Amino acid sequence: MATGLLLKDDIIISPLSVGIGAGDISTNSALGYAALGSNTNGIANTALGSTALYSNTTGNYNTAVGMNALVSNTTASSNAAVGYYSLSENTTGSDNSAYGSQSLCKNTTGSCNTALGYRSLYFNTGGADNTAVGNHALYCNTGTYNTAVGSQSLQCNTTGVKNAAVGYRALQRNTTGARNTASGYLSLRLNTTGSYNIAIGGNAMCSNTTANSNTGVGYESLSKNTTGSCNTASGYASLQCNITGEMHNH
Repeated sequence: MATGLLLKDDIIISPLSVGIGAGDISTNSALGYAALGSNTNGIANTALGSTALYSNTTGNYNTAVGMNALVSNTTASSNAAVGYYSLSENTTGSDNSAYGSQSLCKNTTGSCNTALGYRSLYFNTGGADNTAVGNHALYCNTGTYNTAVGSQSLQCNTTGVKNAAVGYRALQRNTTGARNTASGYLSLRLNTTGSYNIAIGGNAMCSNTTANSNTGVGYESLSKNTTGSCNTASGYASLQCNITGEMHNH
């Protein structure tokens, strides 16, 4: 029976290294300068790119593709990082998925996050169970249970929790506001600390800043409202001119 070339050590074609990385674990794959360079007992890891998974020691089932992807990971498992510096500062956070250059870059201990897009969830450190799809989506986030779908959606969110934003720049300026739902182009864009708001439609409640418990359904509904709370608007441009009034129904 024909046999292939069997080599004891990784192949080094300066400065590229091809093999299974440090630790001599047969289930690992490493391609790139110093990829999986510190591994001791970690199994079933794949590192492709310069210094990918370099610091990993005992973490298992990780996939890193791209320069410095998961470079700081030590013991965390079941992470997937695809892109330049994706999940690069992650140390112990597990079950994260990052696809895109610098996605989840600053994550250290946060787990169960999904980031798809350039610098999505970039500053997330310990926030968990967040989903960001789109360029700079949830960029400043450190909170939990947030969902952002659309370029720059929930971009400025810091500690706000349980928000859902769908659409270009939806809930973009939100910082600590919680339990808001925005669906549509620029919906609830200027909201910062307002909570329990629902905006559905393009420009719906786009000027809202600190007001709470409003519902706007329809294009430009409650679009000029800033601090008025407990309003309900349904239909095209309904309650559009309301700014600070409260407890209106239309």
